Amino acid sequence: MANQSGKPYPSTFNELIEQFNTLDENNTETFGDQSEYDNNPYDGCQKIEYPLEPGYYGVERFVVFKYKGNYYQPSFEGSEITNDNHQIIGRITKEVFEEWEEDIDVENNAMGDWLVVDTDSLEDGNYTFTMPSFDQLIEDEENVLRRRMVRLNEEDSKVVLEGLYWLDRRLLDEEGFRIDSFYG
Repeated sequence: MANQSGKPYPSTFNELIEQFNTLDENNTETFGDQSEYDNNPYDGCQKIEYPLEPGYYGVERFVVFKYKGNYYQPSFEGSEITNDNHQIIGRITKEVFEEWEEDIDVENNAMGDWLVVDTDSLEDGNYTFTMPSFDQLIEDEENVLRRRMVRLNEEDSKVVLEGLYWLDRRLLDEEGFRIDSFYG
């Protein structure tokens, strides 16, 4: 796949920091230079999109998201740390799903690329859903970029999910949308 981002995925933590420090704040049109997160109250958050190999959740790009001085990315299968499949597992009521179905549909919105609702799993008025969890990017003793599982409070988790997966904050705040496990 051709590099669509303009920025190659960094190999060191210092490269990651440098990429965020040199974002073009005026360029919101090209991949890799999307900078200021545009929803209040999250001003100052930044993100960079990188190309993703075909076949993972049907998407071509993924985001590294800077929030409160930390860097997050989707937790892809085969994490270097645990080799587990890190998925967020939750439930969405049938009513909330029907209200948001068009936005969750992969054909209509980026949100549908990451959030997978099992509509064959209706139990007690709820469908189950999955999406990749997220890892915090950290620096090891040799300046190599590593990932680690992280548990954030509910508010911070919602901001990171919104930034990484283009999830609508109103959906995340719906009473009928519940996350049961961040690392299933």
